[in-house]
Amino acid sequence: GVWDVADPDAVKDAQQGVLEYQRALVYITQGKQKEALPWLKAAFDKNPQEEDVRTRLVDVLISGQAFAQVADLYKRGGVTEHTDERTVLAMAQSLERVGELKNSVRLLESAVALQPRSGPLYLALAGCYQRLGDSQKAGEMERKAKSMMSAPPRT
Repeated sequence: GVWDVADPDAVKDAQQGVLEYQRALVYITQGKQKEALPWLKAAFDKNPQEEDVRTRLVDVLISGQAFAQVADLYKRGGVTEHTDERTVLAMAQSLERVGELKNSVRLLESAVALQPRSGPLYLALAGCYQRLGDSQKAGEMERKAKSMMSAPPRT
């Protein structure tokens, strides 16, 4: 074609949404969340496994209170051991806000299995269990959370 690209890294970046993500970051640094959103979505569509993109996308969607869209991101990609704790908590909150408390529990159960040292994840899970009416599990998760948060940090 007219614009053949010789650099294989540039081709890879284009295929994986790196260029869209970079453009979104420019808008975000300018405080233009609304303008960043379509670029973040495009980057996520090209590479839904890229945690940095998903984290920024969740942040922008939450700032606009687009909870259904955040909940949809969980359904499209789940969580990994690399998923940011704040992102997990925002996704869980969004699932609950759109009436999917059981999916919120599933998400948090997956997250604590992958990140077993996270007190805030256990606390969020305790709250979900409480709202489901399972006070025994809620108490268990709350005890785990408190033990995580009072323990000295691991080095």
